[in-house]
Amino acid sequence: AVSFDNASFEDDAVFGAIKFERLISFRGAKFEKKLNLKASQIFDILLENATFGSGSKIILEDTDFSIFRAPWKTIGDHIQYNGAAYLALIKNYRDLNWFSDSNDAYYLYRRQSLENEPFSPMMLLDYLAWIFYGFGVRPEVPIGWSIFIVLAFGAAFMLIKSLRKFIRRETIKMIQSEGGYQEAHIETTLIEVPVSFIDPFLFSLSNFTSGWTTFLYPFTDFKTTGGHSHMAIV
Repeated sequence: AVSFDNASFEDDAVFGAIKFERLISFRGAKFEKKLNLKASQIFDILLENATFGSGSKIILEDTDFSIFRAPWKTIGDHIQYNGAAYLALIKNYRDLNWFSDSNDAYYLYRRQSLENEPFSPMMLLDYLAWIFYGFGVRPEVPIGWSIFIVLAFGAAFMLIKSLRKFIRRETIKMIQSEGGYQEAHIETTLIEVPVSFIDPFLFSLSNFTSGWTTFLYPFTDFKTTGGHSHMAIV
């Protein structure tokens, strides 16, 4: 093993084109400038508790490594963009079962690919993937969009006053049949009541969830007025 634990590199730390068959450790090391590992072959590298200067970069171009033990929060802002290096790091984190680090690396890789790759029409799909669901690794993004859509349409229904509210009243009536038997029939009556402040948002939520949330207002029906039913469809 090779140890540079707690070492301080005030200039570029160049370890390019070197083969390390065992562990190389930089635990607690400080890098003021570049950590250059270009074209090196590394079996196991450890960067636990290492620190990097604001302008320092980690160069992994053509680097071949089996195990790269460095938390993404430590190195993520310092990786010099290289598609192959990012993909190798993502796989490395998955192999280590560091799934949060893998997701963070994947997200930044996709973001930087938008900035560094030549623009093409197909990249529009990548921009949409970023904006609407964070490339599939940022669940808070679609949750935020969902909340925004429900609130926006709820506010629209409220402002244009396009909603009517009805309370369902069901009564059971016994009717004498021709055979002398009594049959129970349920009659439903709709009674219109004023729309409250929360009702447009409940209606918007119900539409967004395809009716799954109607349990929030049992025995209540909403209807849109005029030509505003298209808003519910949207």
